[in-house]
Amino acid sequence: MMGRVSLFLVAGRRTVRLGVGSAVLAVVLIAIGLALVGTGYLLFNAAKKTVNLQQLESLRRENRQLHSRVVQLTSDMEEIRKILDEIYRIDQSIRLAYGIELIESDLRSPGIGGRSGNGPVEVRQLAYEIDRLLAAARFERESFERLDQHLQRKYHILSHTPSIIPVNGILTSGFGPRLDPFTGRMRFHEGQDIAAPPGTPIVAPADGVVTTVKRKRGYGLTIEIDHGYGIKTRYAHCMAAKVTPGMRIKRGDVIGLVGTSGRVTGPHLHYEVHVAGRKVNPLNYIIREEVIVD
Repeated sequence: MMGRVSLFLVAGRRTVRLGVGSAVLAVVLIAIGLALVGTGYLLFNAAKKTVNLQQLESLRRENRQLHSRVVQLTSDMEEIRKILDEIYRIDQSIRLAYGIELIESDLRSPGIGGRSGNGPVEVRQLAYEIDRLLAAARFERESFERLDQHLQRKYHILSHTPSIIPVNGILTSGFGPRLDPFTGRMRFHEGQDIAAPPGTPIVAPADGVVTTVKRKRGYGLTIEIDHGYGIKTRYAHCMAAKVTPGMRIKRGDVIGLVGTSGRVTGPHLHYEVHVAGRKVNPLNYIIREEVIVD
């Protein structure tokens, strides 16, 4: 048998006693508990929904920022592409000017696999374009490195190739057959004579290494320079030498002085150019002063 529970309600000075069955009280308490749980659940869902909306708005804001960044990067890449195109044109111009093989346009744009992924199409395309630009930039860097090596070698060859007159004077007996001034007979003259006052400086016509400084029969005091690449030069009838064997000299360095040593009729320089062991016309290795670029 269910008991009864007494409830006392106090209102001011009055007290009212209520007798309630325990079953009824239990039902009331359960109802109150359920109401509290339901209210808590509703409040929790409302709070969760508010948080989700805030997160969604934050993601939307971040997405807008990323989209703006993608647009900016796309614009930047277009500028980079234009710069690479200009570099390519300069590369081709240099190759054309120096007779170097040109690069075909399809070789300049090597195929690439692109980046895989399940991201947005816009981002994947951006990643692919970045890969293409990087590949093009690496290609141009390698091309310019090869160009630099080629031009350095070409400059080295040019700097070691005789190109200026070794003494400021008057060209007299040239390369080829002539009457020997001592015998009166035809004889092949193996160099170029340049008349100049005694003591006139003799300069190196190109970079090289001094190999000989000594007196030779008929030539008098003689200086010889090895310029590399099979080219050697000889300077005869000197008054004095300003270099010694083994010295490295540059184009324009003073190597000696014009004199009358050896078999001569007057002060002058006898200048010879040897290529691959053969004596050649020195005038072919003298560029007129007005076209020399140093």
